[in-house]
Amino acid sequence: MTDWKAIARIGIERDRLASAPAREKEHQRTVICMRDHRDHWVVVQRKCNYSAFSGYSYTPSDWSGIRCTECNRYWRTKGAYVDTLPDAPYGVI
Repeated sequence: MTDWKAIARIGIERDRLASAPAREKEHQRTVICMRDHRDHWVVVQRKCNYSAFSGYSYTPSDWSGIRCTECNRYWRTKGAYVDTLPDAPYGVI
């Protein structure tokens, strides 16, 4: 038997996320990687950025790019925990 209430809740949540500010969407995307994957987190870009705006050249930044090699999620953070993470091996993007 179809649970129409559950289907309606999913639709409401989808609509809420679609209309949410970009910052909340970013938060929703990054929390998906579970903390028990922390052993698999590596730093792809340590306190720098390579963007089209700067011609893809090295630009110092407060932000670092982190990749989870377990679930392949990527996020950028200014968190102090970045100093405890290893650098990504060559080829991990």
